[in-house]
Amino acid sequence: MERLFGNKLKMLRRRIQKATVSPGDTTPTISVIYAWARSGATVLNKCLSAMEHLVLSETHPKINTGVHSPRWQATHWYNIDIPKGTLWSSCILKLNDIAVKQDRSLIVRDWTVASFYPSDVHDPLRIRQLQAHKVLGERCKPVAYIRNAIDCALSFATFHHWTAARQLDSFARAYLQYARRIKQDAIPLVYYEDFCQNPTRFLAELCITLGIRFSDKWQNFSDVIKILGDTYTAQKRGSRAVELLQIKRLPRRKIISQLQRHIVMNKELHLANKLLGIK
Repeated sequence: MERLFGNKLKMLRRRIQKATVSPGDTTPTISVIYAWARSGATVLNKCLSAMEHLVLSETHPKINTGVHSPRWQATHWYNIDIPKGTLWSSCILKLNDIAVKQDRSLIVRDWTVASFYPSDVHDPLRIRQLQAHKVLGERCKPVAYIRNAIDCALSFATFHHWTAARQLDSFARAYLQYARRIKQDAIPLVYYEDFCQNPTRFLAELCITLGIRFSDKWQNFSDVIKILGDTYTAQKRGSRAVELLQIKRLPRRKIISQLQRHIVMNKELHLANKLLGIK
């Protein structure tokens, strides 16, 4: 047992050492993280931001105004001036050039739910595509950050106060389309559950995958406030994880309603999990 534990520790140290040094490929790349709403990506973003990368939150190629636009985030978080009217893709490319000059990495967290799930906030015509890496071209390194679809749906239902089965049907249909698109586009997968089990190993390996530098400064994630997502207090509408000072997997929400039981039994969500390697 001691030998096994020692070997695992040595492997973890090697991963961290490999991720900490400058990536071997000197070609500037743009990291794109696809993450469905309620998948735990806000905490992941906070960890990446604490490493002093340039991290954009919940931005999307079809949304170029307000807090979700890269121009707004560049101005308010990084004091970087980008002219009004600059295209979404041009904003990203400029930010990437700035990041390279500062010996940092740009990370784009795509607001993936906007591509698949109907909303009265955005264009009601869903595009059902993972767009960001296609818009930005071959320099992109995309990954999909995946959480169990049942837990995503339960959290989504609680956050948005679902009252009707049609809301579940719409969500499950959209999530399954998302899962199929990930598989079709052959996007590399990383998992929320792995992140919670061993954050250091997960982040080191994610940095290697994306070709960016790892830093143990991620542990200061609770200090990061320049972020979109679950920034509400737990007493209001936010995630249960908002006030946590450590990263740990949250238990499944207690099933107290018939609608929640339907979520747990939904065939489309179970199929999505199977497609994405969630048991």
